Amino acid sequence: MKRILQIALPFVFVALGVAVFVAMRLSVGGAEKKEAAPPVASVEVVVVAPETHRAVVEASGTVEASARVDLVAQVSGRIVEVADGLTPGLEVRKGQVLARIDPRDYRANVTQAEAAVAAREVELELERARGRQARTEAQLLGAESTPSALTRREPQLALAEANLASAEATLATARLNLERTALTAPFDAVVSAENLEPGALVGPGAPVATLLGTDRYRVRVAVPVQALAWLELPDAKGHRGASAAIQQELGDGSVLRQDGYVLRRLGELDAESRTASLLVAIDDPLDVPADTLPILPGAYVRVQLQGRAVESVVRVPRSAVVDGRTVWVASPEDTLARRTIDIAWGDPDHVYAAKGLVEGDRVVVTPLPIPIEGMPLDVRDTVADATR
Repeated sequence: MKRILQIALPFVFVALGVAVFVAMRLSVGGAEKKEAAPPVASVEVVVVAPETHRAVVEASGTVEASARVDLVAQVSGRIVEVADGLTPGLEVRKGQVLARIDPRDYRANVTQAEAAVAAREVELELERARGRQARTEAQLLGAESTPSALTRREPQLALAEANLASAEATLATARLNLERTALTAPFDAVVSAENLEPGALVGPGAPVATLLGTDRYRVRVAVPVQALAWLELPDAKGHRGASAAIQQELGDGSVLRQDGYVLRRLGELDAESRTASLLVAIDDPLDVPADTLPILPGAYVRVQLQGRAVESVVRVPRSAVVDGRTVWVASPEDTLARRTIDIAWGDPDHVYAAKGLVEGDRVVVTPLPIPIEGMPLDVRDTVADATR
């Protein structure tokens, strides 16, 4: 009997397990399956509508001087005079003497050339007198034939005139070289670098200073091609282009600001970015209040170009835009819907959409952790755009 129980007992346990499993399956199969309701997101929205807004095109670039020159000596000699305070950073005016080369040899050359001109002028007058005398003698002799050019001393007169012209050219060169002993600023500028020491010997072509013009600075910026339609560009009549606000952010958080304008559009597109290049000018860039720093060449700046008024664009809070071109809206059924917009331009608080939204669309401004198109919404409030 014991032997029989040992053999049968495992089969009994297996049968009981199968019975329990079948019972559980039947219990689960008979129960009603209930699907979990999708979560409802509470959101705030902004109602948008097409309006007319003035375009603002943002760009950036590096400030550079519109005029830059390496001042070089044009004659040789020893430096005998250097302007007081001639160091990098010094502001100089057009025509200001920055240094002077020893002029004594060049003054002597001028004196010598003036004497040569005076001698050639006397020779020319003598030759003219000889020519008149030769013509008079020919008339007194009653020559039947016309006197030759040589008899009339015409070649001698031409030679005297050429000699005088050569002497005058030599004098002009001597005077020019004397002027070149004074190294002067060709325009209003700031000294960027200098290599001048009293007593130093310089020769033609020797660089003595680098000057950056201060009448105008400029910034080269790249803008989307379509933005050109919104900007006033200079014309052949000399009208200025669109106004510009130039800003340089400093390390301490302060910002330098100066006004400018579009000077010209450059002739070709950038091959990689397919953008157009503009030159933005800052006139009299150093003419700022005494307690204000100017924006200097080499500074990286942001530029805001003021454009024309553009109709039928929709202003959207920048915080509502995700993935660069997507906004979420509340549909008439209060479900979440996706919209893809074409952004025309933007500012720190908004983007301006040319396409993708229509009047009355309710743009969701509440951040959604996991937005799912079609999910139900609880639109709590319609908020005003406080930055309008």
